[in-house]
Amino acid sequence: KYLELLQHYTPLLNRDPVAYVQEIAERQHVTVTDNDIKDAIQQEKAAENALLQLLPDTVSVGLFQISCKEVRRQLASKHALVSDLLLELLLRRLHSQMSDTISDFQGIAAQLHKLPRSIEELVEMKRFALGVPRKVDLARTQIERDIRLYNLIEGFRYRLTMEDAHRRWHLVAAPKVTLDETARKLKILQDCEADFLRQLLVQQSEFGGNLDDFEQTIELFRYQSAYRDMSRLEETV
Repeated sequence: KYLELLQHYTPLLNRDPVAYVQEIAERQHVTVTDNDIKDAIQQEKAAENALLQLLPDTVSVGLFQISCKEVRRQLASKHALVSDLLLELLLRRLHSQMSDTISDFQGIAAQLHKLPRSIEELVEMKRFALGVPRKVDLARTQIERDIRLYNLIEGFRYRLTMEDAHRRWHLVAAPKVTLDETARKLKILQDCEADFLRQLLVQQSEFGGNLDDFEQTIELFRYQSAYRDMSRLEETV
């Protein structure tokens, strides 16, 4: 009876939790979604609870009582370890996704903090700033995905760090912060455009003055014969 009881759990005894979870993580040509892993965790926890309830403390074998507590503990720990490793897999995925999303916003912020040194740069920066709202709308989908995963992990009472919580709220605030910074940047670019135009007008005025001087010199050579007589060049100068 003891052997028959344990035979049912032979696959579990032989299972390597680390290799089992690694196979899920590296599964090819199949997208393992967050919900797929969530379902797997729930199944492992349910199987662990069922095992603890079904496997008795002792089994009678003739005149002897054989304790099943240690075997039960080892079997239950297999399920517990798999569920913990699956949670860590989700956590690594969360960290990777959050880092990518935050990096996208940091890239936008870096561009918005630049100042134009020419009209050409101003045109490029203005074009970029006007395209930021669309970039933010696309990033909102990533943020919603990351927040769902954060809440999923938190739902299993997994101890997320303060850094994880900080990143979560950073992502929540990122769209508004970015759009506010974009509006500020467009105002700065408007002021820069006005400065560039003033500089251009000054340069045109200076060029016009130089052109007048040049025309006067041409006229001088045209109507003053002394300036056309090469033999009197030194005297004239």
